[in-house]
Amino acid sequence: MSNPHTNIIFTGFSYPYGMASTKHQQHAISALQEYENVTARVLVLRQHSNENICEGIHNGIPYETVWPDLYGKEFLIKSPLYFLKCRYTIKQMYVNGAKNILYVNGPPKYENAELIFYAKKLGYKVVFNILEDYDYDSDRIDNILNKAGMFTIKYYMKQLSVLADGIIVISSHLYYKLLTILKKKIPIMLRPISIDARNFRNENIEKDINPRLFYAGSFGSKDGVEYLLKAYDVLACKYPDLEFILTGKGQFDRMESIKYLIEASKHSNRIKYKGYLSDSI
Repeated sequence: MSNPHTNIIFTGFSYPYGMASTKHQQHAISALQEYENVTARVLVLRQHSNENICEGIHNGIPYETVWPDLYGKEFLIKSPLYFLKCRYTIKQMYVNGAKNILYVNGPPKYENAELIFYAKKLGYKVVFNILEDYDYDSDRIDNILNKAGMFTIKYYMKQLSVLADGIIVISSHLYYKLLTILKKKIPIMLRPISIDARNFRNENIEKDINPRLFYAGSFGSKDGVEYLLKAYDVLACKYPDLEFILTGKGQFDRMESIKYLIEASKHSNRIKYKGYLSDSI
């Protein structure tokens, strides 16, 4: 008897280009393409149209965006229409007779809760990919909208045992924390940071190339970039050819703080901030 068809809808990240979350999920999607009985599609809820073409096919994977460029006050005003469109879209993606899975990157929250509840009603199994400990930064948030967003995350995280059919985590810290909270009611799998080795050329590295440290990310307080810069200053004294390359982007206040630390370093001429880079670079 042949295996039944599996229809997986990935959501919760920008696409086709984005930060670490996008790359993390692209690796999972790429791996699934090797299975003939699995169909993968990406449903982006919101993203900026000046950063991505919001509908199309990328590396053989079809994707669409529920509502591009819907942020801030406009999102609050139009959210009822947005939620209706989420419902309509996830229903259109349902495949009768298949195993339907909604793979949610990140936690349940105000933005995606309606989608998740309706998907479960339709018959989707819901899997959450948890990448952060949302208790860590909650006390440091001072923006009222961000505080409200964090409140909804904490509220819905308490309902994981009802919302989730499975959970994937990126670290052993999250694994054991959720294992304790959920008391083995929901299957939890550890999937740490991954790479696609096919994207790296198998070439010999020149022996005389200058050594480099590299950071790519969102420069959040959890990332500890300040500590990386301090550590680099120590190493830079010992290794005069060592460079530190930083890429990505973060919130304005965080980026200003990091740029100040770079300028204040006595080795600032060897610290290169490259900004946000596309996959092609």
